[in-house]
Amino acid sequence: RETLLGSPHAETCVTRHNLGSILREAGNFDAARPLLEEAERVLLAEYGGEDLRVANARNSLALLHRQEGRLKEARMLLMRAAKVRISKLGMAHPDAVASLYNLAEIARAEGDDERAD
Repeated sequence: RETLLGSPHAETCVTRHNLGSILREAGNFDAARPLLEEAERVLLAEYGGEDLRVANARNSLALLHRQEGRLKEARMLLMRAAKVRISKLGMAHPDAVASLYNLAEIARAEGDDERAD
């Protein structure tokens, strides 16, 4: 895709996002981080903060931060992603529910069981 579309390009960033997510799930955080960060940055510049592609990229980057123990950064990204997902998809959509669940997991990790519930 990079050869055809150039880099950075929104479509190549979707591919980078997907690869970064796979690397994160495999536990290769150092390789995942630059891919997820670039995807979020380029998609944000291309589509703006209210776009679902940006929300998905933020969600994936937040999951990486959570796994690395960077809970504050993870919470901030998840809050932004949840806002867009709820606004665009509705509260009952699985992606919106996943964002809320991820926020609850962050609250639990921070020791805030009341906010997690």
